[in-house]
Amino acid sequence: MHSTLQLDLAIQIADSALFAHSSKHLSNIEVLVLQGSWLGKTYQEIALESSYNHEYLKNNVGPRLWKLLSEALGEKVSKHNLVAVLTQLAASRESGNCVPQKQKNHRASPQNNYQSLLINTTSTASNPTGGAYPLLPAELDSPDRLVSPTSIFYVKRQAIEEQCCQKLEEPGALIRIKAPSQMGKTSLMLYTLDYARGQGFRTVTLNLQRADFEVFSNLKKFLQWFCAAVARQLRLPHQIDDYWSDTYGSKSNCTAYFEDCLLPEIDTPLALALDQVDQVFTHAEIAEDFFSLLRSWYEEAAYGSLGSELWQKLRLLIVHSTEVYLPLDTNQSPFNVGLAIDLPPFNQQQVLDLARRQELYLS
Repeated sequence: MHSTLQLDLAIQIADSALFAHSSKHLSNIEVLVLQGSWLGKTYQEIALESSYNHEYLKNNVGPRLWKLLSEALGEKVSKHNLVAVLTQLAASRESGNCVPQKQKNHRASPQNNYQSLLINTTSTASNPTGGAYPLLPAELDSPDRLVSPTSIFYVKRQAIEEQCCQKLEEPGALIRIKAPSQMGKTSLMLYTLDYARGQGFRTVTLNLQRADFEVFSNLKKFLQWFCAAVARQLRLPHQIDDYWSDTYGSKSNCTAYFEDCLLPEIDTPLALALDQVDQVFTHAEIAEDFFSLLRSWYEEAAYGSLGSELWQKLRLLIVHSTEVYLPLDTNQSPFNVGLAIDLPPFNQQQVLDLARRQELYLS
């Protein structure tokens, strides 16, 4: 642990460097790793003090963070030399010698961009998020742009986020998130998936808007695309032709593919998020069968049968904008089971918080 350079300033310097290089700020989990590493803690100790999985921190978050900082600062950064590198940068800033001699002629280098920002960054700068360290002023996001949970413009809905994360830990869980467009439902989905990865889950996200129109022409094509898309994100072999039999219906084939080719190949829970499922609502020839299939998987996890343990690995997140006006049997619909999240508009405090982050002043 370093006694002269304060932790808050060290995080500020790292965040400034990352933003100057990639226009992205440190995520919450990256801040946790940076804080723990600065204080000389092991990944195991950091994991014990947080809700994250030790292996995930050690093998994913840590290496990615050191790689990003190395690229942003123009020199190798690791868990072991972090204090030395950031302390040296802070000393350079205080002396006014922010740009190394070897880079003075490289006007467009990321390091130069970072240093010019660092000169104007002080440890007493205002912090729009109210967190432990200040962030750089950021450009306004487009209203149509997805707000990442790691963005400074992401406004937490703590009670709802906790509900989703707790539910996701239940075997065979199903979560439904509904809200009008631009209300933050996809951002909430991403927040929940980030938590899942922190618990060591595998995660797959399917945005149904990205499926070709032809995919929705019949149930067979749709479910084959569905299985192939999940397998691809899990980096598993494409075996659709080997497992799809005309002897059985498409729903049975899809279920068998998950039971034989997908779920047994992973040794952790799988959080499968389906975004923009409204795309299915307009295809009646697909919708009833697909949604009843999801409901059957949810129920299979609770049966206590031989296959239940396998289906308990699957945690479903279903995200949509509109009300469900489909003639679904209540006993075959996934829209009346699991955890239902109907996102409310921001309250006054949340609106004011977002305005401060955007450097807007409301009268």
